[in-house]
Amino acid sequence: MFIKSVPVASVGRRFLSNANPRLVIARGALQVQAISAAKTEAELEAALAIDLQSTTNLPASIKGLEPFLNSSTGATQAPYVPDPNAWQNLPFLQFVAREAKRPINIWILLIGPAVFLYLVSSPLRKGLQNDDEIASKSLYLQQLRGLKAMALPDEHH
Repeated sequence: MFIKSVPVASVGRRFLSNANPRLVIARGALQVQAISAAKTEAELEAALAIDLQSTTNLPASIKGLEPFLNSSTGATQAPYVPDPNAWQNLPFLQFVAREAKRPINIWILLIGPAVFLYLVSSPLRKGLQNDDEIASKSLYLQQLRGLKAMALPDEHH
C-alpha cells in the first residue's frame, strides 16, 4: 500500500551513506515508530523524512537508547591484528606438524581407534566366519548364513 511511494534513490542513499552509525540507528528507531503509527501517505512521507543530526536531545520514545548512542565509539582502541601463529591462521601442513608435537595424550586419540579396528577385524582376518564349529555356536553367523541361503538368484535382482 505505502511501499510504492518509497523512492528507490533514498533507499540506495541509506546503504551507501557515510553517516555516523549511531545516528543511523537512532534515526531508524524514530522512523520505525513513525511508520508504524502512520495512517496516511502524507504521514508516511513525513516519517521517511525524519532526519536526526545529533544524539543530545533525543525524543522520549527512544530515550532508552541514549547510553548506547552516547557511549565511546572505541576509536581509542588499537585495531585488531590476527595472531599469525594461532592454529586457525596456520597453513595446513604447519598445523599438522605443530599438532604432532603435542604430548602423548593426543596420540591416544589416533592409536586407540586403530587398535580397536584391528581387534574387531581379527575374526575376519583369521577366517573364523568360515569355521563350521564356531558357526554352529554363533547365532549371528547362523542368521547371516541363513540370509545368504535365502537370497534370490542373481537373475531376479
